[in-house]
Amino acid sequence: MCCILLGLVVDLKLPNGTSPIPLIRAIRSLLDFLYLSQYPLHTSKTLQLLHESLQKFHENKHIFIELGIQNNFNLPKLHSLLHYVHSIKTFGTTDNYNTEYTECLHIDLAKDAYRATNHRDEYAQMTAWLQRKEKILRHESYLEWCRNPQSTIVLRSTDMTYNGTLTMTKSPSVRAVNFNDIISKYGATFFREALKRYTALKDRHTMMILQQTTTEDTRRLVDGVESARRYERTTKRTDSSLELSPVGFFSRSSSPHLLQGTLVDSLVNHHNSPNRFQTMSNAQPDFGAKALSR
Repeated sequence: MCCILLGLVVDLKLPNGTSPIPLIRAIRSLLDFLYLSQYPLHTSKTLQLLHESLQKFHENKHIFIELGIQNNFNLPKLHSLLHYVHSIKTFGTTDNYNTEYTECLHIDLAKDAYRATNHRDEYAQMTAWLQRKEKILRHESYLEWCRNPQSTIVLRSTDMTYNGTLTMTKSPSVRAVNFNDIISKYGATFFREALKRYTALKDRHTMMILQQTTTEDTRRLVDGVESARRYERTTKRTDSSLELSPVGFFSRSSSPHLLQGTLVDSLVNHHNSPNRFQTMSNAQPDFGAKALSR
């Protein structure tokens, strides 16, 4: 349309003998501005030409009022042309932020899809129509690839698995945020429920690790306890200065191999108990032996 617009008005006869020169200049200036603004690369010279073409349009736009086509030029889109030079200098060329590409897709993904429906409950029908179109396009690409092994078409896997990793910041920007602020200010409406679910899954994962203890490791633990018991029975010694925590095994005191008889019995009973994993999960975090002098 833009290619033939100027040719249509060159020999146009205006009413009352009005000269068409201002009309031709105004239209040409707008066309120059249109094509200059679409440049993928700009220099100081092209930006100057862009500014001059807009000035020429404003110098000749009175012809539209004289012909009764327009009463005024208080148009937002016309006003936005004044900011093109500044926007290009600030954000780069216009192909980085224009809506031309998405507007073209609106025809393929919205208008054509709507026309294929019966105009009732159209969203589900439009979605199904688009899915079928994509499947047909993919199958056509596959057939072309089969017919022509030298084809440049690259068939990609449809696997939707995300193999990325989540990286957390070392120092958060905000500290000690309460639950109410998280919900109201940051929009995390279900943060409490998500935290509960995460905590439950985390505890479940920990229990699964404990339950995956191999039989061999357990056997080694029991053998060590039995060896300590035999040593204690053989030497018939007791160390009154040794006291062990409920889950402690050995001590770095003067008698490192001595264990209290009650502790040995509790360890063996703990191993034979079917609820030993639950007992381990409820144990206090203070592990290890403590030598206390009496």
